[in-house]
Amino acid sequence: MEMAKFRYILPVYGICREPVGLVMEYMETGSLERLLASEPLPWDLRFRIVHETAVGMNFLHCMSPPLLHLDLKPANILLDAHYHVKISDFGLAKCTGLSHSHDLSVDGLFGTIAYLPPERIREKSRLFDTKHDVYSFAIVIWGVLTQKKPFADEKNILHIMVKVVKGHRPELPPVCRPRPHACASLLRLMQRCWHEDPRERPSFQEITSETEDLCEKPDEEVKETPRDPGGESAAEPRSEAVPGAPRPKRASAPPFDNDCSLSELLSQLDSGVPQTLEGPEELSRSCSEHKLQSSGSGKRLSGVSSVDSAFSSRGSLSLSFEREPSTSDLGTTDIQKKKLVDAVMSGDTSRLMKILQPQDVDLVLDGSASLLHLAVEAGQEECVKWLLLNNANPNLTNRKGSTPLHVAVERRARAVVELLLARKSSVNAKDEDQWTALHFAAQNGDEASTRLLLERNASVHEVDFEGRTPMHVACQHGQESIVRTLLRRGVDVGLQGKDAWGHHARAVETLLRHGAHINLQSLKFQGGQGPATVLLQRSRT
Repeated sequence: MEMAKFRYILPVYGICREPVGLVMEYMETGSLERLLASEPLPWDLRFRIVHETAVGMNFLHCMSPPLLHLDLKPANILLDAHYHVKISDFGLAKCTGLSHSHDLSVDGLFGTIAYLPPERIREKSRLFDTKHDVYSFAIVIWGVLTQKKPFADEKNILHIMVKVVKGHRPELPPVCRPRPHACASLLRLMQRCWHEDPRERPSFQEITSETEDLCEKPDEEVKETPRDPGGESAAEPRSEAVPGAPRPKRASAPPFDNDCSLSELLSQLDSGVPQTLEGPEELSRSCSEHKLQSSGSGKRLSGVSSVDSAFSSRGSLSLSFEREPSTSDLGTTDIQKKKLVDAVMSGDTSRLMKILQPQDVDLVLDGSASLLHLAVEAGQEECVKWLLLNNANPNLTNRKGSTPLHVAVERRARAVVELLLARKSSVNAKDEDQWTALHFAAQNGDEASTRLLLERNASVHEVDFEGRTPMHVACQHGQESIVRTLLRRGVDVGLQGKDAWGHHARAVETLLRHGAHINLQSLKFQGGQGPATVLLQRSRT
């Protein structure tokens, strides 16, 4: 592991004798497995995780001899505070050609069953090769796309083994909307990686080339890496797995320049370019000089740009990256604020991921709104996800006293409402008119949001500045479905509003119980007359 020092590989600093253990870098976010189970992730982050994992694995496979991981899975992919990948747990790792599988285990099967390739299950004495990790990587892609565990419904590992050997793979459910067009390309790549024949699986050198394009152009179809003419074409994904649907256009990706990309550099190493041609100083100098000649911001790899230096003193690949300028030096300037606002308004989550700094998460914008308010108001669900992942405060208020939850419910953005409620937004927070989110749901007749709020213990008895509860508002706006929902939640039918607006709920309850047909659109709060009178008059006609 001393040789495997790389940006996307978890470094081992030493060992501890009492108690026995390894000393490694602390990963604030924890494992990918835990993150996938916690909440929906932005698509740009999913693509970046897939790409960084592929780059890390490519580095291991480019070592001489290649270092195989053999237990690649979400539990062994850790993430730092900024959600960058560190591949960990090399307990099963080995260099190819050094030993057979039976040297490492009694039965020849190890690693997580769902991530084992079929040839490993069939032939326990088979020599390991790089295509083992490629298959495991395909299952990792499946988990990132679906945010589920493979074969989760199957309790018997023998049944899983039989299915895999027979050619079955984890089911491809419809990928949730909204989604970039590149999901189709990622599905095709995944299916090539779990191909039954190991020879048909791409190398990580090919994979990184495709995943890099996914990170750069998530809204465009990515061309597959050409295969050998004699090879069989990869199977097309099921049509129901990737139903086509256009997504709002995002800001275009920055133009490519001629900098040496990571994929190109690894390709040169893997193809046998002698390291003696250029030493570390010459290679670093040539890359730096080339960057000075190019114009524009260089092509970025998931928030990082071109290579500055290449080889460490031990001959292994060690890369450093140019980062976005830190706002800790500049302060939160108007320029930085404008960049953040533009990224959110255009829905450019990839850009937002690059420039958002921890101190910017709860940045106050014009009108006292936060970035989270702006993302919700603009309907940018992916930006909302990224801001929440970076611990944006969901209970900040704008100048109208509204929280992001107020805005989301008023806009009937159910998916965003779910995201905010999962982050413990205050369901009973009131705006300047003393309205809660439930008041807005009642006004709009939004039964889905009403149920979500009630499940989070939203109070049905909170009153606004005129003494109206959500039930009053639902009756006023003729939202019969909300009336029924609130009645089932045990609304206090004796609660009176301003100007003796009272007892209407009891009348509504009685009429609904007897199946009376009520034209709720005619109900209004006027001159102290509650809707009970109107309701009762209509029930007698």
